[in-house]
Amino acid sequence: KENGGEELFAEGEPERLATAVPGLDPALAGGLVRGAIYLVMGRPGTGKTTLGNQLSFPHARHGRAVYVTMLAESHASMLKNLRKMSFFDRSFLNKSLYYVGAYKALREHGLRALLDVVRQVIKDHRASLLVVDGISPARAHAPTDVALKEFIVELQTLCSMTDCTAVLLANMTSEDANGPEHTMVDGLVELAFERSPKRTSRCLEVIKFRGNEHLLGRHDVEISDEGFAVYPRISA
Repeated sequence: KENGGEELFAEGEPERLATAVPGLDPALAGGLVRGAIYLVMGRPGTGKTTLGNQLSFPHARHGRAVYVTMLAESHASMLKNLRKMSFFDRSFLNKSLYYVGAYKALREHGLRALLDVVRQVIKDHRASLLVVDGISPARAHAPTDVALKEFIVELQTLCSMTDCTAVLLANMTSEDANGPEHTMVDGLVELAFERSPKRTSRCLEVIKFRGNEHLLGRHDVEISDEGFAVYPRISA
């Protein structure tokens, strides 16, 4: 449709960003949407940090990625634990993959300062992928739900304008997903443990993927020295 000669709706499918994580793109029916924001939830040990880094390293081969940490383990400790993973490549560090700590800015000056840090690192490093590890403190420092909504809206605008895809990692489950940030992001993915009397396994479920098809249901996940791998259901 047109209004005063300006096109209001783009035609065709949105451009996708391949993740290079085995099995994840089929579960997402083609990968992440460029310039969109996704929230990956899960309890400790479900693989959020591994997944976030495994998105970042392959992306750094042909693009630029920024990994922003909040209340998470130190960068040195994180990288030490990642060295055994097959996707780890030291040559990308501080060249096409950058690790940035932002909790101090959030703690001292609030959400506006966090957004300023994110805006600056995307601009300085020309990032096309942003991973924020530990987004929960942003909610804790938001004075009101409205302030948090405004933060998400401004982050969405920033990512859309810069064509930078954002993945936010949060220590929570879908049962906790009742805040404003959960309704406003473009996609929700939950990592969880699936327990039976004889075994415990990891799984992934795409709960929301705005405007795009995806495979419903829980998909098995395996984490090894090869990294994070998804085994998508044959059908929904």
